[in-house]
Amino acid sequence: MGRTIVIGDIHGCFDELIDLLDLVRLRKHDRVVAVGDLTVKGPKSREVLDLFIDDPRFSSVIGNHDRALRQHWRGEPVRLVRAQKAARDELEFNRNRYSAYLQSLPFTIDLGSHLVVHAGVRPGVPLKHQMASDLTGLRTMGANPSGREGVPWYEVYRGKRIVLFGHWPAIEPRRAPRHRPRYRLCIRWSSDRVHYRIGSVLECVRLSYIRCSEAKASLMLSCFWPSIWNTLLLIHRA
Repeated sequence: MGRTIVIGDIHGCFDELIDLLDLVRLRKHDRVVAVGDLTVKGPKSREVLDLFIDDPRFSSVIGNHDRALRQHWRGEPVRLVRAQKAARDELEFNRNRYSAYLQSLPFTIDLGSHLVVHAGVRPGVPLKHQMASDLTGLRTMGANPSGREGVPWYEVYRGKRIVLFGHWPAIEPRRAPRHRPRYRLCIRWSSDRVHYRIGSVLECVRLSYIRCSEAKASLMLSCFWPSIWNTLLLIHRA
């Protein structure tokens, strides 16, 4: 039986994604599930999408940046930020292919005991009634749910399933107080490789360096600040 590998926001960093997959020695029968934001900020959104489209082992939920692009391509009145416009322009040459893929992405992926979502789930709300804005943007409880100030949603969450999410950069995995981890890891500049052992069936792995030499000058700040360097692997060894 293959492994299920859950990976954090990729943000167009194709080379780093390949390095991570090499690190865990991706195998024929493995499954790779991304927590969304395949695109935007990094220099190779196109290569990332091509991999996810062409390789049946790869799947993903929709992230807030991916969602902004698909809303834009649907003709919805969404305002794109500069990095999103850059990704849109990069993907424009084969827009139909990439738009169709982003349109197909779900808000959640059910792994049985685990639920994959980009940002979070609003505590106390049944999954079928969750709002798209929460699933792709939730951070804290209160008047500004996408803001970083306030009580994190996962500290209030009391659901039965472990939620694996991205969106919110952190140096160490974010965990709920009930000792049922909500995983999140930001890759940081480091001189050595770090491995995390979490529970009996999950292992978290991160790269030991950052490479973004292909990035355009306008993207360099993004490449070296957390939201792009949050790639994490969770390997289910069932």
